[in-house]
Amino acid sequence: MLDVNNLRQCMIHGWTGMQQSVIDDATDLWRRRRHNCMRARGGHFEYSQLTVTHETVKTFASFS
Repeated sequence: MLDVNNLRQCMIHGWTGMQQSVIDDATDLWRRRRHNCMRARGGHFEYSQLTVTHETVKTFASFS
């Protein structure tokens, strides 16, 4: 990063290029984790990992 403005532009570029399905998957994952945490009353709980699709990998690879 060159400076704050460059960082800002990189973030905007990344955000606008992100597919909605990536955001939806991340939101669903956090909902499940929050639900499991609440059921365990903050104690230890098992969680399921986000399924990474080919499309997700392509999306994140395009940011570098």
